[in-house]
Amino acid sequence: KSDLAIAKTIMKRMVSGQNIDVYFNEVHDKLLEETDYLLEGKQMEFFSGLFADERIVTPELVPELTTSRVLTMSFLEGVHLDKFLESNPSQEEKNHFGQLMWDWYHHQIANEQYTIHADIHPGNFIFQPNGKLGIIDFGCVKTFPPEFLHLFIKMIPAHLSGDEQKILELYYGTEILHPSEAGTEAHDVFFKFSKDFGGIILRPYQNDSFDFGDPQFKQDLNDQFKIASTFKEVRGSKHFVFLNKVVVGMYTLLMKLKPVLDMRYSFKVMEEAIDRYEVA
Repeated sequence: KSDLAIAKTIMKRMVSGQNIDVYFNEVHDKLLEETDYLLEGKQMEFFSGLFADERIVTPELVPELTTSRVLTMSFLEGVHLDKFLESNPSQEEKNHFGQLMWDWYHHQIANEQYTIHADIHPGNFIFQPNGKLGIIDFGCVKTFPPEFLHLFIKMIPAHLSGDEQKILELYYGTEILHPSEAGTEAHDVFFKFSKDFGGIILRPYQNDSFDFGDPQFKQDLNDQFKIASTFKEVRGSKHFVFLNKVVVGMYTLLMKLKPVLDMRYSFKVMEEAIDRYEVA
């Protein structure tokens, strides 16, 4: 807690905005949750029941050997991404594991529990010799308010169709922009950046397949990250803190793995989610 208090002071010197405390409290609460092993055990069991199937495996909690300070789970055989790539896998193998990661990622975003594994990095994925993908570490889990996730999902068709009015409405709804700023230079600059960034993030959805090894895609995404680093004002709903972490984490992993992915399942999942949210 003392480290977080120092971090908050530093953060306030580096960025501006009216809702800094709201963002910081979101991170603060999630970091403290990661020290609660009983909670992590419950989250592990939740994900095992919701997402594990014949392709995805998660550790099993050992309740009788778990306390608030000790977390005990079954061991998953396999290697992390770096070791997997060192084995010189075929493109077919990379496509296989990449597809598992991509489909699992969409299954999460569109699930009716609104709950997502929010710590996407190479150490939390296990490439198993039997072809299954192991997923570990359930300390950082985020449950989103339904109304926020509904708006986020609706951004996908709005961006793909180029409907700027709809995009603007969704940016207002998720607090990326504010109606009171309309007509100002700051509003127009951030709208253009957000729209451009969204367009690149959604580029994989434009065809039935996508190559995450495409160097132009990586360059375009990195260019947007550089532009993003020049903005010092905190914007958007506090829930973007972990949603952005998930999206950027997944894309970073896939660009390192370089699979060619079939996008049709993710289209189907997102279309079903959009239809469900429209009814809701």
